[in-house]
Amino acid sequence: MKHELCSRGVIIKKHFPKCLKISLLDEVYGHINAVPSSWQWASYASAGALVSYDLYSEHDVYFVKNIELITIPLYRNESTMNFLHYVLEVCYFCVPLHGGQYECFQHVLYIMQVLEHIANESVTQKLLLAKLLFIIGQYPQNVEQLTISAILNKTSEELLAVHLDRVHQKELELFIYQCVQSHPYGRLLHTVNILSQVGR
Repeated sequence: MKHELCSRGVIIKKHFPKCLKISLLDEVYGHINAVPSSWQWASYASAGALVSYDLYSEHDVYFVKNIELITIPLYRNESTMNFLHYVLEVCYFCVPLHGGQYECFQHVLYIMQVLEHIANESVTQKLLLAKLLFIIGQYPQNVEQLTISAILNKTSEELLAVHLDRVHQKELELFIYQCVQSHPYGRLLHTVNILSQVGR
């Protein structure tokens, strides 16, 4: 990519001050690592922020400039903040580089838009997190046997209207737990903290 592209993305991880780099879930190119034009901006960048920028690459290295903040997440409580942290963590560790274009980006964007409204809805949060894993393709081998897989085929918007009984709530938690545990970096993820004592 030699030409500049005006794009937008969600900051899924900041690496400053260890290095001048940010990890983005870009609307067009998916999960990318990019070098911002300003170290001051890199120091103030906030994980979870939606930003617009001019994106270009040189020798397979992405650079971003003219960065503008579009929105930052609004946390009503600690559980909301933790939930978005789990979402960003899954994006960083589970979405492969140059993967996660459009559908994954749109789902994360939707989560950010409804974040304040689902602050006290733990089941909805788990459904949206499981949907993210489902979109990425990170799911247990026996997913066909899980009733929850049919629910995850619903759109992100439809999931907000889903009500689960206790049996299906445990099934949902098992789905997330197995997804995380089967990932090569599963031991590094804090995502299982959103669950009850399932599988432990």
